[in-house]
Amino acid sequence: QNVTRYAELFNKTGKAIQIENCHNQFGPDLDTGHCPMNFYRAGGDIHPGFEDIVGKIYSTVLFNDRPVPASYPGCWGYPDMSEVGNFDPTPSQYDEEQSHWALWAIVSSPMVLGFDMSIGATMDRVWPII
Repeated sequence: QNVTRYAELFNKTGKAIQIENCHNQFGPDLDTGHCPMNFYRAGGDIHPGFEDIVGKIYSTVLFNDRPVPASYPGCWGYPDMSEVGNFDPTPSQYDEEQSHWALWAIVSSPMVLGFDMSIGATMDRVWPII
């Protein structure tokens, strides 16, 4: 669970390798700015509900709302992967998923689809969003 050590070992290969920190340590060092990873999750595991989506967006504030941001190209903090396509069917499902996708775009989160794309009905429903 030592991302710094992993980065040292990977960098010794001479190959460009992107390193993602998924809670092996708490993002970059906020005092020194040391950031051995290329990107990191700012919050905990995500769940397909709008309240959790908003909470994950707020998890990026610690790293962005600083005199010198701790999230920047080459050391990017993101809230987690997308849950578009996984929300429970409710009257507000489409609006919530659309807002979720837009919020992820605003904070430059990786736009990774996390639903079974072989399910045509889900793909048809979320295609206008993505």
